[in-house]
Amino acid sequence: MTTAHHREKNPEKVRHLLIENARKLALEKGLAFVSVQQVSRAAGVTKGAFFHHFSSKQTLIDAVFAEMIAELDKGIEAYMQDDPLAHGRFTRAYLRLVMDETSSSEGSSSAIWISAITDETLQSIWNTWLKERIARHHETDGHEALHAVRMAADGIWFALFTGGDPEDFTALFPYLLKSTLP
Repeated sequence: MTTAHHREKNPEKVRHLLIENARKLALEKGLAFVSVQQVSRAAGVTKGAFFHHFSSKQTLIDAVFAEMIAELDKGIEAYMQDDPLAHGRFTRAYLRLVMDETSSSEGSSSAIWISAITDETLQSIWNTWLKERIARHHETDGHEALHAVRMAADGIWFALFTGGDPEDFTALFPYLLKSTLP
């Protein structure tokens, strides 16, 4: 009697492997080149295991994007904890995180962030997150000037990913940061 190879079942670990490998492939080759086959192979699982966790490539990408937003949220919360001034705290944290993301050497999964511009599902995930944060921090960050700073941060992020000069952002950062103060 032969003993078949037996892998310990750990569904959360497999799901995490699929998400991380999809993110890595998107970063290396672009989102358009991520496939169920490639992600499954990179994660060391069968396509059947992939479909056990995700019904399609899109549901995997949605999960990757949701995880990226959760990381973004953690980063913003960390900056907010270190900021003693309530007025504009969320906006300053958002601005600082954008600065960190744009200066990141690995591009911080930019292929997926850029895809949110054209993908309706990713747009919906992003818009829901942003609306919830703005509502949560409305008392301290509801001012129009703070909204303008967040919009400027988004514009700078986009400009850098489309070939803008990082020095432009560095030069604008102190001005934008000052604009968040009461």
